[in-house]
Amino acid sequence: MNKTSRWVGIGVMAGFVFTAGNAAADQCTSMSATKSQWDWAKRAVQNTTTVLWFCQPCGEKSPKLWNSDWKNADLAYLYVQVGDDNFVNVARLVSCPVQSVPTFIDRGGKPH
Repeated sequence: MNKTSRWVGIGVMAGFVFTAGNAAADQCTSMSATKSQWDWAKRAVQNTTTVLWFCQPCGEKSPKLWNSDWKNADLAYLYVQVGDDNFVNVARLVSCPVQSVPTFIDRGGKPH
């Protein structure tokens, strides 16, 4: 294998790794969810007392309060409060397909 072929191979692999990482990060956005899923999610968020943002696949260790920025929202990482210390994943609530996110978490991010 010559130097050029090796660098092309490395570039292709790096591109694949970065693309795969980004695909996992954006799971259920306004671009991928249906209008009805998006509208239903907004209603669910408006009707709860606490909304958490928790992106475990991104390496976050604990949830934080969500800042209500719908422009950059990904429903896969939003959790609405459904009990004293229980939060449900909004994407799963509106049937948007997601991966590697728990359906229920507690305030500390521990899955139920």
